[in-house]
Amino acid sequence: MWFFFGFMLLVNDEVYFFKLCYVISFILMNIVGLFNYKTLFRESMKELLKNFFHNSLFNIWNQ
Repeated sequence: MWFFFGFMLLVNDEVYFFKLCYVISFILMNIVGLFNYKTLFRESMKELLKNFFHNSLFNIWNQ
């Protein structure tokens, strides 16, 4: 997962491709979090992931 985000940061000069990867990864993370909410994800982990997206990637999305 972190390798995928690093790859996204390397290709962020292709703005359309970067935003497409961002949307796909965001939707996939929400689907995985929804299915694994009871077993793998705790409330604090979901909050940490939400804060990560809003603070770092959401700023890149708005540039």
